[in-house]
Amino acid sequence: MEPTQITALATAVATILGIITGFILKKRTQDVNNFNQVINQMRETISGLEKRIASLEAKNGELAERLQVEMAKSSRLEAENEYLKREVKELEFEIAEMKG
Repeated sequence: MEPTQITALATAVATILGIITGFILKKRTQDVNNFNQVINQMRETISGLEKRIASLEAKNGELAERLQVEMAKSSRLEAENEYLKREVKELEFEIAEMKG
């Protein structure tokens, strides 16, 4: 082989390697960009879920407060009901005595 042929062959190999390297780098860049897009979508999804969790926790707190209020009302009504039952029994007893 003559030096010009060796030079031409070396240039061809270098060109082919340059093309292959360029293709690999382009593909890698696309893969990195796709990966970054997936990561950003996941971050957005996580952020949305965190907001939803915070909203549900706030709603849960409100419901817990309302439950406490309703339980207190129920307890008061049960006590009032027991009082009225005793009153009814006393009145029934008085009526029975009057009928004698």
